[in-house]
Amino acid sequence: TPATKAAVGFLANAGALDLDGLRIDCQTSFATITATSLDGQPLRRAQRILITSVGRAENTAQGFWPPTEQQLRWTPVAWMLPGEGRPPVIAEPIQATVRLDVAGPAAVYSLDSTGKRQARLNVAGDSGTVQFNPAQADSIWCEVVVED
Repeated sequence: TPATKAAVGFLANAGALDLDGLRIDCQTSFATITATSLDGQPLRRAQRILITSVGRAENTAQGFWPPTEQQLRWTPVAWMLPGEGRPPVIAEPIQATVRLDVAGPAAVYSLDSTGKRQARLNVAGDSGTVQFNPAQADSIWCEVVVED
């Protein structure tokens, strides 16, 4: 949609993707990268944009048991979860170049799980684009803020 763009799958194999204003060149094998306008405007006019970058993730100390032969006949993904683990969730950093068309000069911040801004990321770009690597955030969430 004009206010949300997303790519999901084996993005490293897909090569560079152009989603009409969101360009992704991902090096992480499997990933989901989503850009969502936080003010309801189309991404190109939005003042605040949430970027979510997720790959493999699991709880700390989470465990898996491989399926038995009989379970494999039922379903090829019958792995057992004997230990659900505990917080925090360990998430694979998504190595990618994310380039977003924006309404002016912009800053990018990593966000914590409550949405609070953390560190400001190093970005490249000009007054109409912002480019960054989401792995720099040490978070699955980033906020792009167009500066007035």
